Amino acid sequence: FQSIPSVNKDKPVWVSWTVQSDGCLRSGEPPTEAIRSLLKLDGAEQRLKMISFNCSEPESITLTLKTIYGDQGLTSQLQRLNIRLGAYANRLVPVQKDFEMKANESAAPTRAEITEQVYTNFATEWVKMGVHYIGGCCGITPSHIEHLAQSFVKRE
Repeated sequence: FQSIPSVNKDKPVWVSWTVQSDGCLRSGEPPTEAIRSLLKLDGAEQRLKMISFNCSEPESITLTLKTIYGDQGLTSQLQRLNIRLGAYANRLVPVQKDFEMKANESAAPTRAEITEQVYTNFATEWVKMGVHYIGGCCGITPSHIEHLAQSFVKRE
């Protein structure tokens, strides 16, 4: 909030982070610690509307969400403030800690085992935990999103 002074102060804010295989942010902080730090920023409680986790393996995002939803105090605070959580996983092979975009000229390979049904299974688990926004990132195709939509419409 302090780092984006040019944004109109009346506009809602969505924040998104990528996570490592251990469920922590790529910078190393546990997601619960990062969210608590975010909520301490001036204006966060009023403007922050969504926190999501994106461009990470679905297994990593699942671990991140389990950590957050396992913290009852934080979960209650997010609910009280009407801050939603989102998940936008990718289908890429896991990114190594020392990965640098500028050192890689080719795209990362995708994981064939993350089929439409497998991705929907992850999304179903996220929804059961309480996630409100679900999408896809690198390697998640329109057919993955279509399968998600059809699966969730059938459940309503």
